Amino acid sequence: MNLFYLGSSCFTNDSRRQLKKRKLIVNNATQKREKYLFLLLLKIKSIKNFNFVSFGLGESNGVHKKKIFKSNNYTDIYLGYFGFGKLKYLSGILSAIIFLSTKVKSGDVLISYNTHIGYVAAVGILKIFKKITYIIEFEDFYHKSDYRYYFTKPFEKIGIILSDKFIVSSVGIKKFLEKDLKGRKFIVHSGYRNNTKTNKNSFGINKIFSSKLKLKTIKIIYTGTLDEYRGILDLIKIFSKNNSNSFELFISGDGPLKDFIIDKEKENSKITYLGNLNEEEYHNLLLRADICVNSQIPSIDINFPSKITQYLSLGKFVISTKCISLEQSEFSQLINFYDYSDSSSFWEIIESRFSKENHQSDTIIRSFNRIFDKMDKNLITGLMD
Repeated sequence: MNLFYLGSSCFTNDSRRQLKKRKLIVNNATQKREKYLFLLLLKIKSIKNFNFVSFGLGESNGVHKKKIFKSNNYTDIYLGYFGFGKLKYLSGILSAIIFLSTKVKSGDVLISYNTHIGYVAAVGILKIFKKITYIIEFEDFYHKSDYRYYFTKPFEKIGIILSDKFIVSSVGIKKFLEKDLKGRKFIVHSGYRNNTKTNKNSFGINKIFSSKLKLKTIKIIYTGTLDEYRGILDLIKIFSKNNSNSFELFISGDGPLKDFIIDKEKENSKITYLGNLNEEEYHNLLLRADICVNSQIPSIDINFPSKITQYLSLGKFVISTKCISLEQSEFSQLINFYDYSDSSSFWEIIESRFSKENHQSDTIIRSFNRIFDKMDKNLITGLMD
């Protein structure tokens, strides 16, 4: 029995070097989630061969042939594509259909990150001719205000019909799906952590922060997509209402509100925009953070923000808006919830619960790892039942 994990990222340094000419399109959260889950799957003893399949799409146009890299434990496959613009995506879809149709055998297991049109089309063809097990890992759904919601919805529905089991990132997604899918198996597994056991001192201090992070201030960190649905506008308003010089707000990421945030940085000396950070810089930022914020709007209530688990794995004080996916998660006792768009609620929680001198990061790390160990074990057991 072979396992094919169907993703879109590239998480090994060697593969990234080999694919440098493609100028890979990278989503950091997706890459970290795919990496963690795939490496966890290597523990399944009943699988003979492990394969990580990625679209490997990049900004570079032209012809890019399929690349295969083999290691001791698994094989990396980066599908080929050609052309420019939308043609690149269409050729990538065709490449996925051809590759999976020829390589997957009866009895094999396929796990896809969300539902991509190319993978769904290939699975649909395979299900006609071969007996395979198809599992969707539902990380999130697009919000209805996002145009991608209307494009991906039909393929989500087809993928759901084809799927035999589901890995879901939140209890909210599980409840949403199981209403119409009685008898299907759901395994809840949220986010990722850096290693099997997180060591908060495993990363050094990068020089780029030495001139920006003051030692005595309380550093509040926002990382992720810069759009209104992630609540960054609301967070900036809340932060600006506090006149104390004891706090600084650091923002990293990219998105449509990038220019607005740069303007706010010019207006308020306590706000710093760090841009897009590489993995080492990102970890260094988190290590220096005192408070990590998830500020997404309440209407995005069933998606689990994977950055939450990374914050907790480093023992951080996490403050978040209230949403079903977090309030019903196993991590809820480690999260401090505030009312969306309520500055008094936000600052009252920090003033009453946070102490820079007495913050028990080691206690949070131990509690987090106990929860995540159990979640990992349930995932492996559940997939093999």
